[in-house]
Amino acid sequence: MKRILAGALGAVALASTTMLTAMPASAALTTRCVGEGGAVTVPGDLVVPSGQTCLLSGTTVAGDVRVAQGADLIASEATFEGRVVGAADAYVELTDSSVAGEVRLVDAFGGLIERSEVSERVLVRENSSDYTFALVLESDLGADLVARGGEVFVDQSQITGSVNSRDSRYTDVYASFVDGDVRVQTASAGSLLCQASVQGVAVLRDNAGTVQIGADGPGFPCEGGSYVGGNVVAEGNTGGVYVDDVIINGRLRVAENDPAAVIGDGVMARGGVVGESAEEAAVSLMERSGRSAGPAQSRDQALQERVAERQGEARAEAEQAGAADLG
Repeated sequence: MKRILAGALGAVALASTTMLTAMPASAALTTRCVGEGGAVTVPGDLVVPSGQTCLLSGTTVAGDVRVAQGADLIASEATFEGRVVGAADAYVELTDSSVAGEVRLVDAFGGLIERSEVSERVLVRENSSDYTFALVLESDLGADLVARGGEVFVDQSQITGSVNSRDSRYTDVYASFVDGDVRVQTASAGSLLCQASVQGVAVLRDNAGTVQIGADGPGFPCEGGSYVGGNVVAEGNTGGVYVDDVIINGRLRVAENDPAAVIGDGVMARGGVVGESAEEAAVSLMERSGRSAGPAQSRDQALQERVAERQGEARAEAEQAGAADLG
């Protein structure tokens, strides 16, 4: 009887030991990254602690990445199989990298996505900060780009979803392809669509800054035509609306803009132009070339300067921290 009981207890102990040993392998793992990491695979989640810097090169992360408050993540040729989330005052830089999940920047310092692929949406949300931005260069976004505040500049990129922006300072789409719609509402510094191909509709409504659709306007220079597959709607804008050098497969509607929209000779709208003062506005945009010299610096250049400053500080901190312990 004692032998049977001892055997049973031994089996229970063995099973318990086996379970305890197996638990870490089955549970979600979280790895801290401080310093520089190379071409290794992180089996679970990765976190960059508050105020720290993580520099990754050729790294694969099997889980999510969380960049804590005031932290920096600079990744090149990296693969992220989950999400990348930047917290308040965090900086996220993805170069030649891929993200299977979404990229979230909530009250972050900002994010640079360059020559990279993001399979799910990119979200820029500004709740209380005054500096959040997303700079997307030569990248492929597999879903929507959503902005709720901040600054958004897209250049030479492809967006499979739509651009949906509200309450941003500006949202500019330059030399890029958007498979869905572009909707920009209540942008304090307006919006620019230049050399853009939008398969859906373009709706620009209630913006306080200058709105330029395919036009070489007073806000920013634009060379090269644009295309919109659906209707173009510009309503309720108060910073000036300029439309030129664009093919619109639907109709162009301009209404309740103050001042009235200026429509150039290079507008081809299959559904016609409807709305406010269409006949009076249909003038050559060259007639207003002397109104404004435009800004001394383009918006993407200003963002690049902010990126360079934060990037330089982060790289120096990562080098000082040395090799990261990624397991």
